[in-house]
Amino acid sequence: MTQVTTADFHTHTTLSDGSLTAWELLLQAKRLQKTHIAVTDHDALQPASTFAEGDYLGVKVIPAIEFSARDTKRNRRLHILCYAYKKPEILLPLCLATCRSRSVVSLKMLTRLKEHFPLSDEFVLKYSTGSAAVYKWNIVSALYELGMLGETKGKQYTDVFGYDGICGDLIKEEMAGYPSAETVIDVIHEAGGLAVLAHPFQYNSTEFLEETAAAGDLDGVEVDHPSATDEQKTELIDTAKRHGLFKTGGSDFHGIYNHYPTGLLGKRHPYQDGFDRIVSN
Repeated sequence: MTQVTTADFHTHTTLSDGSLTAWELLLQAKRLQKTHIAVTDHDALQPASTFAEGDYLGVKVIPAIEFSARDTKRNRRLHILCYAYKKPEILLPLCLATCRSRSVVSLKMLTRLKEHFPLSDEFVLKYSTGSAAVYKWNIVSALYELGMLGETKGKQYTDVFGYDGICGDLIKEEMAGYPSAETVIDVIHEAGGLAVLAHPFQYNSTEFLEETAAAGDLDGVEVDHPSATDEQKTELIDTAKRHGLFKTGGSDFHGIYNHYPTGLLGKRHPYQDGFDRIVSN
């Protein structure tokens, strides 16, 4: 099945929880000979400068956001990708509300972690400069740089940020502040965008996928993602075919905060049908 190898439709920058600025990300995309990049920062609109920088480098930046949401029926988190929106002003209130909620919980995490680590507000907050919110990864960066966390993933990370870790209840509180998936999808469509369920197997959201696709509410599904096995990709392709969804894909690149060792920029790609639908929207 044809994929567009010059595109990566799932990436993150320092605007949310990535380690590269948009300029650094686009420079690397240029070096990798990518022609189309979707910068899908969490709950955050890209500034005009990102699109201008892409134009300067000859890399087309697709307007995109990765929205945090809740599957209220099963009380699970999930992510919904918004592509090619036309009315950012309609998306902005939802972005701001989620970022405010996230920042409140992150500052609660910081207060609690100061009981366990010699950590200052100033040292953590310097990492959130230029970000849309105070993200959990800003705290991870501070702990890592100070040598208090020996890795950005693994057991030490889980001991702090896992559901059973020091901040476990606050991780759950953050999720409780997310909007419902139905709200997110409605707002995306109101803004003229396309709604795509991100990495359905990462958060066990395949039941939500089936129900929402059958109702005709979703436009597409992310198939090529580091969290999906070959068998799972085949299952998602079948689901897309049955429900008339387009198929996309991307690396979910976060720089040094990559969730997967295979999440290298430009290594995962949209399928031709998804590429064409998003670029032409």
